[in-house]
Amino acid sequence: METENKHKENLKKVMTYTPLVLTMLFAVVFLGASVIALIYSAVTYLAFGSSMVFLILFGCAVLTLGIGAALVDKFVSLKKKLDRKDVAPEKEEQKTAVVKKKFTVTMQTICFGVMIVGAVFIIVSAGLGVTSADKWDEATKDYILSNGYYQDAKSFEVAYDSTNPDKPIDKIVFDLDGKNAVVIYTDDSFVTIKGYENFPAQLSVTYGGGTIVIHENPSPKKDGNLEKMLFFIFDENEVEAQIRIYLPKSLEGQVEFTGNYVVAQN
Repeated sequence: METENKHKENLKKVMTYTPLVLTMLFAVVFLGASVIALIYSAVTYLAFGSSMVFLILFGCAVLTLGIGAALVDKFVSLKKKLDRKDVAPEKEEQKTAVVKKKFTVTMQTICFGVMIVGAVFIIVSAGLGVTSADKWDEATKDYILSNGYYQDAKSFEVAYDSTNPDKPIDKIVFDLDGKNAVVIYTDDSFVTIKGYENFPAQLSVTYGGGTIVIHENPSPKKDGNLEKMLFFIFDENEVEAQIRIYLPKSLEGQVEFTGNYVVAQN
């Protein structure tokens, strides 16, 4: 019986303090998001010089700051309430009617005002075209080009006729810096290499003595602090990160591969 009562008491404590812990956890998340958004609002403005990008990030920073501060205030009030219950659990809290004669500024009011300001920044950024992919391309174009990258990835394709007796294909070498090679067997008679380039001369294909060498040059260096913080805008997506080699089924088992690759399953 005593053990059961202890379990009930422990369960009651857990249920009592769970809202307190969750409130603080969400407060930390929102305040952390606010700091990150604030930092990147400055970084992107220095890199792109775009008011649209700055306003959406700064607006998110202000909005999440208001939410985080409101949660901190809620945490403090819950903590005080629980502390009072722990000190005098046997005494019922006396409720008194409080008549407010005039508007008073509270922490919650300030937080709500901050959230409104953040929402206004976000709405203005929407008016400038933040929801348009074309506007984002326009805002980031000069910065991406200045770092040696294409604004949009360019397709790359090279083909060899496998039936040409003067150019037999016995071996394929993958000399890749980051792309993933995928070998696909087809009914076509051509050996075709397809992929995407995100910067000039990223890919090259050479043939000699029955060997095809697929080479990928390293990406332009990103040594600056802005470039390191904005590394993700230079990253390839899943499709761009692949280079596909289409081989005739007649060559299956007859071509030697060197390097890392995978064979697509039909």
